[in-house]
Amino acid sequence: MLKKIYQYSKHLFSSSSNQYLTANTKSPTSLTRIIIGNGIAGVEAAKTLRKLDPDCQIIMISAESLLHWSRPALMYIFMEELSFADSCPYPKDWFAKKRIELIHDQVVAVDRSEQKLSLKNGPALSYEQLLVACGSQPKTLEQIPMNLDGVFGFYHLQDCEKLKKKTQQAQQALIVGGGLIAVELAEILLHQGLQVAIVTQDPFFAAHIVSTAEAQFLSDYLIQQGIRLYCSAQIEQLQNLEQSISKDSLSQDSNSLDSQSQDSKVSTKQVLLTNGVNIDTELILLAIGVEPAGKLITGIEALNQRGLVVNHRLQSADPTIFAAGDCAELCLDPTIFEQSVGLQSLAQLSDSYVSGTWYEAKAMGRVVAHSMHHASQLENTEQTTERGTRQDPNTHNKLVTVATDTYLPKDEYWFNSAKFFDIEYQEYGRCLNHLNQVAGSSIKSIYYLSPQRKQSLRLFFKDDNFTGVCSLGIRLRQDLCHTWLDERRSILTVIESLAKLNFDPEFEISIKYAQQALLKEYKTKIT
Repeated sequence: MLKKIYQYSKHLFSSSSNQYLTANTKSPTSLTRIIIGNGIAGVEAAKTLRKLDPDCQIIMISAESLLHWSRPALMYIFMEELSFADSCPYPKDWFAKKRIELIHDQVVAVDRSEQKLSLKNGPALSYEQLLVACGSQPKTLEQIPMNLDGVFGFYHLQDCEKLKKKTQQAQQALIVGGGLIAVELAEILLHQGLQVAIVTQDPFFAAHIVSTAEAQFLSDYLIQQGIRLYCSAQIEQLQNLEQSISKDSLSQDSNSLDSQSQDSKVSTKQVLLTNGVNIDTELILLAIGVEPAGKLITGIEALNQRGLVVNHRLQSADPTIFAAGDCAELCLDPTIFEQSVGLQSLAQLSDSYVSGTWYEAKAMGRVVAHSMHHASQLENTEQTTERGTRQDPNTHNKLVTVATDTYLPKDEYWFNSAKFFDIEYQEYGRCLNHLNQVAGSSIKSIYYLSPQRKQSLRLFFKDDNFTGVCSLGIRLRQDLCHTWLDERRSILTVIESLAKLNFDPEFEISIKYAQQALLKEYKTKIT
């Protein structure tokens, strides 16, 4: 990945890369810009576009909900710790003041030649520029049809509503997947009083997220929460058993039972795993990841591979169409992208990157707004481009001037966070997990686990320079982590300054013991 980013950035800083694909557009003051999707990428784009262009028309369309809401809050909405209104950072009148028109409808097709959108319920809409920011959709398994009673994903608001009804009758649930969505589901299902099992193809839970020791730590922790955990296994076969009625339903009289809807019945299923284990369950929840949702829209097939393919300006081969967030696929080889412009297929695309975090989607939303605004200028695009400073991997600590309409996915700026029940997880920079850590790798790491097995800290380094950090049970200072990564601080300096990374004053881990343990392991690694 680093090699791809390096090649990408090398092209990016050359003068020839600052050209936009040109399109016949109206004056920027009269542009109609339509955004498909109201997630964080779409909202950030709309906010930034309005700042850049006070006069253009902005229309935001979403099939899920009229208002933008915070998707990371879905589990808290389910557990009624937050209302839906509480998860909406911007009320309806905020959009009205910003003159951002909201449409609650589904875009079913794009007519690129006429620059029109077809909606499921409303009239067709014309656009001068189109931003596809429709996010992603849950991946599915062939063995487990999503239309089967009792089978759910956990991504959309509608998933939350449907699942909550079923959990009121069910007693057992099986979660398929070993990542962040899976652990959220486990927490809410235990909260509902269900017996929970998790099956993952990885050797440990979260092995594709964290290193081996942390994955073992988290696996043990989940078992302590009462979860039955099946690792190194997959679904081989699913069999529907008889319909069973919940205990609560059985306590009611027969007349009431006869009048109950089908929703009060739960289908018991038997799941056979590849390791030979049989699991009886009433609910199956798929949490095996997501994939770009842009393929659900007809008319833009030629622009899609895994996602809607874009260049470093987040502009597609169609100069009027842009993409940001989970549905965008960033081409890391500019030469291939430039050759693909005008072709009917992008089948040869190999070096690409699909965003996977909320934080990346937010950043892409801001960048694509600048890109759309600058692309609409009729002449002298480079002269009207705002500039900012970013670090070129080819120049190490030297800061170079880069356009604010350029998206460069850099390891130094990588950040992700989540919670495994009560254990907070944070990751900054370039870190390795159980699946991609290779013997002899140029990236090394040192690890500390507290005696109480409540907190852990792993520092990654290359050639004695700090490259990343992964923490469990410890909240780190985001600004300081990024600063130290940008500065390529020596790993010894990071160890000596470890206390400064702590965000919480009630930090239980002993800094002194952690420093001693990390320093000891570091000396072992370098010898």
